[in-house]
Amino acid sequence: MTMSDTPHWPTSALHAADTAFAALTCEPDPLTLDCDSLGAGLDLPPGQLPLPTLRD
Repeated sequence: MTMSDTPHWPTSALHAADTAFAALTCEPDPLTLDCDSLGAGLDLPPGQLPLPTLRD
């Protein structure tokens, strides 16, 4: 992601974080969380979990 991809970067820190999260979790290669690597007892499903799923 470059500044040319987002010509109007948000001035609010929360909006900037939201914009960055959206960019990191979009297709074609969204970030995922490997729940198996975190250990037991966290009540997470096994395997890879797309980050937007955790956000919701």
